[in-house]
Amino acid sequence: MDTRPSLFQLFVGTVIYKMPYRESRRCLDLIANHGLPITYLELSAHHLAGGRIGSWIEGLIYAQNHGIKMSVTNAAARDLIEVYGSKLTLLNHIQAFERLGVKDLDSAPLDLDKIKEV
Repeated sequence: MDTRPSLFQLFVGTVIYKMPYRESRRCLDLIANHGLPITYLELSAHHLAGGRIGSWIEGLIYAQNHGIKMSVTNAAARDLIEVYGSKLTLLNHIQAFERLGVKDLDSAPLDLDKIKEV
């Protein structure tokens, strides 16, 4: 998947959306290096929603490297919940589930307390 943004997209992302250029560049490099199915538009949409793009990408890479099943959309939702909730990074969120033995975050509840109750 070609994740290289056009000059217009870079302009819109950095000037209009106030997306940090270096962080988005770092994320695009990580996306390319790890073969994640994320485009620049999805990256900027996550930023506009209030998500932390670095945390989102690092969480997806961690899940991929540790055999944890988690879709891009699920990771974005979990990152947004952490941003507005407990202020943890997505990586910390994934590791908390991993400590409980959960390897399929697509079917796991978004709240860790729901698993502890069962």
